[in-house]
Amino acid sequence: MEEKRDTSGDTKVFKIIRREDIEREKRRQANEAEKAKQMSDVAKARQESQAVKIREVNIAAKARQATQAEKIKQANMEAKARQVSNAAKLKKVNGEFKSNQSAEVKKKIEAINKENVSTGKVDKQNSTSNTNSNIINNKTLSSVKENSNNKTINNSRVIDNKAINNAKASNEINSNKLNQNNNVTEEHSKLQNSKEKPLKILLVLIIIILVATILSTVFGVINLNTNKIINGVKVNDVKIANMTKEQAIEELNNNINDAEKNIVTIKRNDYQTKISLSDIEGKFDVESIVNEAYNIGRANDVIGNNYKTIGAFVIGKNLRANLTYNEELLEEKIKEISLEMPDLAMDSTYVIDGNKLIIKNSTAGIKIQKDNFKQSLINALSSSQKEFELPIEKAEKQEIDIKKIYDEVYKQPVNAYYTTNPLKVYKEESGLDFAISIEEAEKLLKENKTEYEIPLKVLKPQITIADLGDAAFPDTLGTFTTTYGTADVNRNANIALAAQSINSVVVMPGETFSYNDLIGECSTARGYKVSTVYLNGELSTGIGGGICQVSTTLYNAVLRANLEIVQRRNHSLGVTYVPAGQDAMVNIGTSDFKFKNNREYPVKVIAYVNPGSVTCAIKGIKQETEYEVKLESRTIEKNDVRYKVETYKVLYLNGNVVSRTWLSTDTYKYH
Repeated sequence: MEEKRDTSGDTKVFKIIRREDIEREKRRQANEAEKAKQMSDVAKARQESQAVKIREVNIAAKARQATQAEKIKQANMEAKARQVSNAAKLKKVNGEFKSNQSAEVKKKIEAINKENVSTGKVDKQNSTSNTNSNIINNKTLSSVKENSNNKTINNSRVIDNKAINNAKASNEINSNKLNQNNNVTEEHSKLQNSKEKPLKILLVLIIIILVATILSTVFGVINLNTNKIINGVKVNDVKIANMTKEQAIEELNNNINDAEKNIVTIKRNDYQTKISLSDIEGKFDVESIVNEAYNIGRANDVIGNNYKTIGAFVIGKNLRANLTYNEELLEEKIKEISLEMPDLAMDSTYVIDGNKLIIKNSTAGIKIQKDNFKQSLINALSSSQKEFELPIEKAEKQEIDIKKIYDEVYKQPVNAYYTTNPLKVYKEESGLDFAISIEEAEKLLKENKTEYEIPLKVLKPQITIADLGDAAFPDTLGTFTTTYGTADVNRNANIALAAQSINSVVVMPGETFSYNDLIGECSTARGYKVSTVYLNGELSTGIGGGICQVSTTLYNAVLRANLEIVQRRNHSLGVTYVPAGQDAMVNIGTSDFKFKNNREYPVKVIAYVNPGSVTCAIKGIKQETEYEVKLESRTIEKNDVRYKVETYKVLYLNGNVVSRTWLSTDTYKYH
């Protein structure tokens, strides 16, 4: 016995369990397990027995179906045999009936004829006999035929009904089997197709890959062994395939870069205008695009090369050359078209005319879509389609933005200045401003007008370039002095006034100096006096006599500064203050002396007088290379009335002649 203690409560309880009870419980559990196993085995056996019975039932059913089919087949054969036998019997009965009928009728006719011979009623009886005989024969024959046919038809119907029923049963069985076979065949076909379809697709892909590989290899080999552009390549719709680079460049220049060929037509309703490539200074970068076209299929990537080569050959490759053009010229063409269109809206515009700002009011209508226009023009110039519709949009009348116009017009004056390291001179710049206030201008624009005028004023700088002194112009580039007699007081005054007019004038690089512009009107109002002048080859008197000596002196200083002579003319008579061929005559309104500053830095004209002399100098900054300038004049032809002089400018560098340049050939009259 075992003793177990229960300590679940405060009171201790002891329960005594016997060993026999434990063994009994174990045996009970073992028995239950054995019973469960036996029941499981029985269930399995029952399931196996049922499966066997089901198989046997299926086999028996199949056997019965086969037996029924065989019986139906045999019944059909027997029915056909009975039909044949019945037909033969019917034929035999009909034959026997006809034979018996003929014999009986013949006997009856003979008996009747014997009975009626003695009475003389042979003909009549014969006639009656014949009629009766025919009636009997017809009745008899009809009766026999009817009985026979009824029996045959009934038998035939019974047989046919059985045969039809058997045939129907057979057809149903055969139809079921046929449907089963068809279902099996269809499933087999689907399975077969499902297996064959991936194979077919794979086969097609393999064939395509092989063909593509062969073609790409062929194209690749051909492309590597030629210096020509591959097939199918165009530039701006111009074919350049199978051309060398040089041929392609020439072909494109003769087409897309030809201003006479590359002309675009712009249309809108009845309006039409044209823009050529030269109108906007356009040019296509032919060399770069030809290099790009030539390199198609010639990269290090073999597969990529083959793909591009085949693609160009099959679907073509149209490249677009880069176009450069003058944006300002294109804007001007758009403005021209706008002015030619009567219904186009006009933005407000303004122009500075002297001391006036002229503003034109805006108008409603339509306007050109500039960005769309530019792109359409570039597309047309870059393709074979050489026309497009003018792109427009509606536009309302715009208010004039006077503050914006003021900001664009207003300019502060800039003083002249120079820098020392490096030494560089900057010329003054005048400013510009409204002569009225913004409020007054706004009030003016409220009037309903198409054009408005606003007065302007020039703002002068405080320091001009002439005020910069010698530090900005440290070097003397050329100088020359001429002398004159002091007895003619008026001539002396004219020389001093002319020298003062040109003194301290600065000429910027690229600018042209005009002597007459600075002298201005040669009149007594300006201070000029009457003195000796040359007039039509003769000595005479006139206002401003002596100003030509200043222009001649300046001419010689300019030549020695090695500046460019723009305009110069000799006197009709030789002068005493310079050799013949080295003078410069001026006449306000007809003859001027001009020179251009062709140096890198500004130059300053210095002119002053001393008693009996006038000096002109050109001040500036020396360049790295400076030449010594000398003039050579010689008479090349003369007679009793005139003589001709030829003058040259000779440049020296380190004492050696560098160049000898012809300046002029002048003709003079003797005094």
